[in-house]
Amino acid sequence: MFFIQHSYPKRKRRKTRRGKRQRKGCAAKNAELTANIQPEVKSIVNLSHRTLTETEKDVLRKGLGYIPSNADNLFNVEVDLFKFIRALKLRVHFNASGAKGGSGRIEIQSNKDLEMIKRKLGLKSSFVPSYTPKCIEMFEFMVKQDLTKLMDNSTKKFNNGNMSKEEQRALMDLKS
Repeated sequence: MFFIQHSYPKRKRRKTRRGKRQRKGCAAKNAELTANIQPEVKSIVNLSHRTLTETEKDVLRKGLGYIPSNADNLFNVEVDLFKFIRALKLRVHFNASGAKGGSGRIEIQSNKDLEMIKRKLGLKSSFVPSYTPKCIEMFEFMVKQDLTKLMDNSTKKFNNGNMSKEEQRALMDLKS
């Protein structure tokens, strides 16, 4: 048995940082092509009897891909943080008290047991453990501190999201 090995001369390539071949002149060609393209004018067909204002037309021209962002709400973020911290505390509390493993099976011997289980499953607990480990307290403190810094900075820069007041009113009018 013979193996024939062909040896071809390797092509010389110029490599970029990521190891791919560098293309010459591609950016210049793309710049010429984009300079010749006119911006696309989006038309709106109004099927209702209502006449649309210019701001309503501007909002509709943004299309279905446009997503209006809401202004940040610190209260909702703090509620979510409280729920998360409570879940962490509960996990630490119940893992430390020895409620590990188990088969997960409950033996029902009478209708009273069944009713008790239904009642326990139906009620949601509002229990928050009084003992909190230092690591969870530190985590909560640091997250709250970062949130207040973030909210202070965000209110100075952009308070109303990515729409002007007129566009927000026009969107609310279109929804109604």
